[in-house]
Amino acid sequence: MNFKIKKILLAIADTSAKKAIERAVLIARKSGAQLELFSVVRPASSLIGRNKAESLAVTRAAMAAKLEKLDALADRLRNDGLVVNCKVDMDYAVGDAIIRRLKAGKADLVVIEAHKHGLLARLMLTQTDFDLVRHCPAPLLIVKGAPVQRRPVVLAALDPWHASGKPVALDERIADVAHALAHGVAGKLHAAHVFAPLMRYETDSVAAPIVVPVPASEQKKHTTAIRRRFKDEARRLEVSAQHAHLRMGDPALVLPELARALKVDTIVMGAISRSAVSRVFIGSTTERVLDAMSCNVLIVKPKGFRP
Repeated sequence: MNFKIKKILLAIADTSAKKAIERAVLIARKSGAQLELFSVVRPASSLIGRNKAESLAVTRAAMAAKLEKLDALADRLRNDGLVVNCKVDMDYAVGDAIIRRLKAGKADLVVIEAHKHGLLARLMLTQTDFDLVRHCPAPLLIVKGAPVQRRPVVLAALDPWHASGKPVALDERIADVAHALAHGVAGKLHAAHVFAPLMRYETDSVAAPIVVPVPASEQKKHTTAIRRRFKDEARRLEVSAQHAHLRMGDPALVLPELARALKVDTIVMGAISRSAVSRVFIGSTTERVLDAMSCNVLIVKPKGFRP
């Protein structure tokens, strides 16, 4: 496996994001990675009686105050043996600022803390973390609050059939990152694939397509072929047979159930960016699973992804 975590970008609103801080520090310590504490301040608005220069001074004061808090945290972490630096930027779009800093600092992993989202917010692209899910080129760890366990389980969600236009190399990238994360938290690596049952589409009397279940023998043959393919993929990606889990159903329902049964600490999933229109009408498996998961989620893009 080639992916190494050498530098982590921890993007937090402030030092109250204790779960994300704890997780980033754990990975940095286990991987020997550098850690950058990064925060974004939105420019102060020009109010009545305040000109642009005064608004800028207010913004800069807020940036200085935030940087002072980050530096205080960094000093404590440095005393614990970590290599840490801090950066505060000014931008209206927090997600854009994070991606810009990621490119400038050449981090291998971005860590953020999860927040609640409404359906409208997701469709209107106003939530920073969903924006990052779609556009962050580096692996993105969304910390949802799962406590650090002894030998935590890292679950790689694979798709050996590369459905929905997913690149063939994405599974290899997911496994590569999952191996690095499992090493970074001293955990155990598992893999899972959720597949849909075989269905046949027929036309009724008014030419509308209807879904018809296939005979049990065909379904069994279909499942056997998928099991063989998944077993071969798991072996190729260096996942032990006893840690490879095959399930049938809807990933947004089955993966959270499997994660609870295995007491998964972090699930590693692939994501490909689609057009806004497609996202509205067909949705996104990654985003549906992200909402349903109680554990941490690590989003991986294909190699060469450009936001």
